[in-house]
Amino acid sequence: IGPPSKHSSGGFYVWEKDIPIEEFPTELSILTEYSKSVASATKINLGSRNSALFSLGGLLRRQGLESSGIQAALSAINEQVCEIPLPSSEIHAIAKSACKYEPLRVVGEDEPWPEPQMLPEGKVAVPEMDAHHLPQTLKPWASDICDRMQIPLEFVAAPTIVSLSSVIGRSMGIHPKAKDDWLVIPNLWGGVIARPGFFKSPAIAEALKPLEALVKKERIKYEAATIIAKSKEDVIKAKIDGLKDNVKKAVPKGLQHEIESLESQLAEAIEELGNVSTTEKRFKTNDATIEKIGALLVENPNGILIVRDELAGWLKSLDKTGREGDREFFLESWNGYGSFTVDRIGRGTLHIPSLCLSIFGGLQPGKLDAYIGQALNSGAGDDGLLQRFQILMYPEPSKLWKNVDRAPDLEARATVYALFDKIASLPATNANQSTIHFANEAQEAFNAWREAFETRLRGKSNETPAFESHLSKYRSLVPSLALIFHLCENDSGSVGIESLNLAFTWASILEKHAHKVYSSIIHSDLTAARALSKKIKEGKVKDRCSLRSIYRKCWSHLESSKQVDMAAGYLEDLGWIRIEQVNRNHGLKSELRINPKLIQQ
Repeated sequence: IGPPSKHSSGGFYVWEKDIPIEEFPTELSILTEYSKSVASATKINLGSRNSALFSLGGLLRRQGLESSGIQAALSAINEQVCEIPLPSSEIHAIAKSACKYEPLRVVGEDEPWPEPQMLPEGKVAVPEMDAHHLPQTLKPWASDICDRMQIPLEFVAAPTIVSLSSVIGRSMGIHPKAKDDWLVIPNLWGGVIARPGFFKSPAIAEALKPLEALVKKERIKYEAATIIAKSKEDVIKAKIDGLKDNVKKAVPKGLQHEIESLESQLAEAIEELGNVSTTEKRFKTNDATIEKIGALLVENPNGILIVRDELAGWLKSLDKTGREGDREFFLESWNGYGSFTVDRIGRGTLHIPSLCLSIFGGLQPGKLDAYIGQALNSGAGDDGLLQRFQILMYPEPSKLWKNVDRAPDLEARATVYALFDKIASLPATNANQSTIHFANEAQEAFNAWREAFETRLRGKSNETPAFESHLSKYRSLVPSLALIFHLCENDSGSVGIESLNLAFTWASILEKHAHKVYSSIIHSDLTAARALSKKIKEGKVKDRCSLRSIYRKCWSHLESSKQVDMAAGYLEDLGWIRIEQVNRNHGLKSELRINPKLIQQ
């Protein structure tokens, strides 16, 4: 019904008043498109609500909506599509966050392109460690190794301190408070990060030689003890066989008194045979199942060190389906004083009364960066496993090199080997291990540091949750380091201010290294922008492609719409790209336009 239709009476419809039709508001056009997608959308599950709504909010913002419009649209979507709707306060926060981005501009084809600006380097500077950052016992030995190999001191310092922590294990703990029973076992996890070809693995191997010397000594003792045990075992078995023969002769005769005496002797012989077996004292392993590690810990309650040449691969393997139990095992082994029970069909039950593990290995920057991006951004690996690696060092390789060809400092080496021997001789028990406290001056200093540290953690911070979780482990790291440094220089007494001050210095250095390690998520917008810029330079992102087509490729740091949105916004500000709004298939679509000046380069 309407002009110029003909009515059944024979007349025609005409306009009573000619009113020009106004242009359909862009906001309504956008929301109309969203109503189509929302109507056909499946439910957004519990773990995806924030990321999904933020992605929609970012798209609405680029298409011109303000905070109130975004909030209204997201509220409707939240109620209709989310399995369990978010509270209105969170919707308000998401809309406000989306408005941090600039709205999309409709750019004409003839509008000139700016000169593309360079991306910031994004490198985090870390302080260079020198010999003054080590206990006196370790200085000459570590300096000699680094000078002969022309490597950063961190490559030797990190594995040395972690291996010392593993030798101490449960044999000695520290009470960080003067009266409280809070106990810290100084088993540490760590790693060194460097590109291939920069002597990372040889440096770790050199730093672990004092530990390898202990391993060799214990292996020699074990082999000698095994020979003796085998001889005793043969004698006792022969004795048991003789007693069994005598029992067989006595039973038919009904010699009850003699039978009882033989039974007693036989029981004693069988018990003696069970006590003959010897076990090897272990200090480390490279690759073992959790069942085998558990068996090693039953025989070595003081704890052992796991050494991995490539830690990133090991970390990634724990993310696989079916490895949840292994991951939980390692998580619980970190504090050093817990227990663990492994139940397996066909293998029975293994109870580990003392679960204490130290872990160390090497990492390549690219692999670590990819792991952090995938594990922590997705939430799958955000359970604190990575944050337990407190001794992570990521030094810059020196630009200077000189050929150093001289014999090792044997006196310095002997001093360090003797230190490891001394610490390995500390008694190792399942419980009631030796404990130590801070001296009065050190206790006051630790209390002051702890107060400032806890206040900082609980205050307002711009740090990411993952980095804050890493920092929270420093409340046990500082006393652990102080205890290790104390044992390097002293045989007895309380932990003094010198050892504690050195621990404070290490904590400060390690925090800067941690900033560098976690920089990909701390500066996630720049990291995503650098990833997108690399794909543009490589020609893998084409002009006029959609943003959706980028994150569907699941490139590192560009796996989600949120990451792609951040990257696109960053590069748009630098003149690399434009996000243009075009009409495709009766709807507004966003397309990425690449600055022709980049293509020409």
